[in-house]
Amino acid sequence: MITGGSRGIGLAVAKEYAKQGDRVVISGRNDKASLEDALASLREITAEVSGALVDVRDRRALESWVNRTAEMFGSIDVAISNAGVIRPSPFLEISEEQWDEVVDTHLKGTFLFLQAVARIMIDRKIRGSLITVTAPSAVRGSNGVLDYASAKGGIIALTKNMAKELAQYGIRVNGVLPVAATQMTDTLIQYAKVDRETWDKRYPLLGRMPTTEDVAGAFTFLGSEASRCMTGQVLYVDAGTTS
Repeated sequence: MITGGSRGIGLAVAKEYAKQGDRVVISGRNDKASLEDALASLREITAEVSGALVDVRDRRALESWVNRTAEMFGSIDVAISNAGVIRPSPFLEISEEQWDEVVDTHLKGTFLFLQAVARIMIDRKIRGSLITVTAPSAVRGSNGVLDYASAKGGIIALTKNMAKELAQYGIRVNGVLPVAATQMTDTLIQYAKVDRETWDKRYPLLGRMPTTEDVAGAFTFLGSEASRCMTGQVLYVDAGTTS
């Protein structure tokens, strides 16, 4: 299961899981056309895909979606909380309404989604993998994304604390700190008022900003048996720009 799986990193990750032969379930928030396009692209890889429009801030909607998925497929082995929004604004201009939208989508949405999945895993004795998504601004600071960065920093704490509590059930909880070219990063580039060539110079390792395909493998690794001894960790998949 992948929230925010209709575009960007979420869709790239969904495709990687589909290529492995896994059954894939994705959500979008309110863009039905994007969700349908994503499902169509996934069905070119595998027939076992499903999707729904779900607001991750809505506990009832999330729990209903998670429960339907568990009944449909019998288990949920990997859950990735990827849904997010970004509204670049100076700190002094962030409204309470914007703060609530951004923080609740990222932090509350991650909490609600993974709590619902964890309950299914525990009830069905599934030794699964929960994966969160954070961002460079959570650990190094940035301009114009204080609400987003605060939520992403909270997600790191959430990841580490969930890992402690869920280890007794054999459930792993890890995070990914990715950097990739998406609609969200396009918004940041516009806010920074720089051209793409200048922006790409931040990534000398590749000579360009990473693509969503460049970072998707970290998510399949964390969902696999290869990472069975890992929990409470955050993988930096950022072309070396955060450390």
